Amino acid sequence: MAPGILETEQTRTTQPPLNPSSMSKTTFPENGDTAEYAQSLDASDPLREYRNKFLIPTKSSLKSTALSKPDHDSDHDKGIYFCGNSLGLQPRCMAKYIQAQLDTWSSINVHGHFRELENSPIVPWQSLAERAAEKSSRLVGALKEEVAIENTLSVNLHLLMASFYRPSSTRNKILLEWKAFPSDHYAIESHIGWHGYDAKEAMILVEPDQDHIISTEKILATIDEHVDEIALVLLPGVQYYTGQVFDIARITEYAHSKGLTIGWDLAHAAGNIPLKLHDWNVDFAAWCTYKYMNAGPGAIAGLFVHERHGKVEYPEGSDKPVFRHRLTGWYGGDKASRFEMNNSELCPQVCRSCMFVDMVIHRVQTDSRSRWLSDFEPISNRSYLIMCSTVNIRRDKH
Repeated sequence: MAPGILETEQTRTTQPPLNPSSMSKTTFPENGDTAEYAQSLDASDPLREYRNKFLIPTKSSLKSTALSKPDHDSDHDKGIYFCGNSLGLQPRCMAKYIQAQLDTWSSINVHGHFRELENSPIVPWQSLAERAAEKSSRLVGALKEEVAIENTLSVNLHLLMASFYRPSSTRNKILLEWKAFPSDHYAIESHIGWHGYDAKEAMILVEPDQDHIISTEKILATIDEHVDEIALVLLPGVQYYTGQVFDIARITEYAHSKGLTIGWDLAHAAGNIPLKLHDWNVDFAAWCTYKYMNAGPGAIAGLFVHERHGKVEYPEGSDKPVFRHRLTGWYGGDKASRFEMNNSELCPQVCRSCMFVDMVIHRVQTDSRSRWLSDFEPISNRSYLIMCSTVNIRRDKH
């Protein structure tokens, strides 16, 4: 049986039950480790209908060694998917959007950049970038002008660090969490080396306490300890291994009070927890879309830069723009004059200060998943988020 898939009928496990008494500040119902309790939660779940919006691998298809098209609506063959932290499920609507893109390409080819087609679920390709950014901005609590959907998470981290990591002889260190995901660790290590510094000396790793949690207090204390040496703070919104949710608002505010720039890797946070990047005054952030946003393997990633960093201004009497240094490409030009090839105007929006040509297939995936994600409203009771770690599913009993 594939990792992360729990069969729904007779199953077995050797895992010991969770011990609620060992978890501090948490009260569990008396029957919280029973199948009956879990089923009662399913029955009352306001999001229950959304299960039918995804194609969940069946027990039979998971065992297949040949490409197959499973019967996703079969009641007796249903599986339960617990791997969304690695790769999200395929939305049922995804194939329709991908096929519409292929049909557009085959029927009108280059005209697909601008021509609106009747009965098409997708917009012209030149509008996809803005559409995807607008829809994604709602998920991360940002202005649409602060978001771009492009590249991969690692590439976006590199682009962001090119703008925000500006080391000096006295301030060249980067603060990150201990055992950061390779996307962060390697990117940070390579940027430090790119600027001629030793990563072993310039990486400040905040280690967890004995309970495996990296407390906010410890992060703030580490900032205080190294405040005169830090050029950048880069932390995760959710720690990928422990599931710890970081206090983004508080840590960001504290870093700013010390005059520091702070960025966030939201790979395990975007689409998973409530985010208010603009209101929290976050400097920059990056995330992928193939996990909790269900955009598919290798799907295009997202980035955020607060509007205060994205302005392009022309001082009076000068034709030379003033803006935060960035690596810019074709889409860094204003959309209105993009095809005039005059290289004259940088667009003053963060999401247009980019270097991509539309990665249309991936952006169609991102746009299509945003359509169903926009149906969700924040859940005030976060029991749904923690249930998988508090309810013991005992296969030997059920």
